[in-house]
Amino acid sequence: MMKRALLLLAPAILAIVAVAVAMAKSPSAAPPFATFAPANEPGTRLIVAGRVFDETGKRGVAGVKLDAYHTDAEGGYDSIVPGSARLKGTVVTDAEGRFEWRTIRPMPYPGGGNPAHIHIEASGGGYPKQWVDELWFSDDPYLTAKQKESSKAKGAFNPVVTTTRDANGVLRAAFNIRLSKNPRNH
Repeated sequence: MMKRALLLLAPAILAIVAVAVAMAKSPSAAPPFATFAPANEPGTRLIVAGRVFDETGKRGVAGVKLDAYHTDAEGGYDSIVPGSARLKGTVVTDAEGRFEWRTIRPMPYPGGGNPAHIHIEASGGGYPKQWVDELWFSDDPYLTAKQKESSKAKGAFNPVVTTTRDANGVLRAAFNIRLSKNPRNH
């Protein structure tokens, strides 16, 4: 009886083992991430998750290096080195073009007038170095109607993000980037 039960269970056991082996070879891991702001950095925590796409906007691009930087909770770059931001990070996209930044929400420059933003430079994955659209926030009072309208025209690659707050109070935003084979900025 026991032998027969084992024989009946053998296909199920083999299937479970096969799934476990497949998962070990290709785990659905989290995207690569960069942490810009240490845990003790003042400000509202922000996680930006996104994908980098090719010029057609249809295929994720692996191996793209994203260098990004932004202001702190007071709107300054606050760096010892002039022209260099303290809150910055670099991440390389995974096989699907995914990335994630863990930081704080930047604030507008002191004195206002310019919306809070994150600067982004992309390179690699078969693409030349290029500045991509700055990431802006939909609820920023300094974001003009003209900026919102021109960004909206970019569809899935709109650089204006809307944040949501998760159960831990962390702001989350989704952000897609489309690369160009012939950037005008480098």
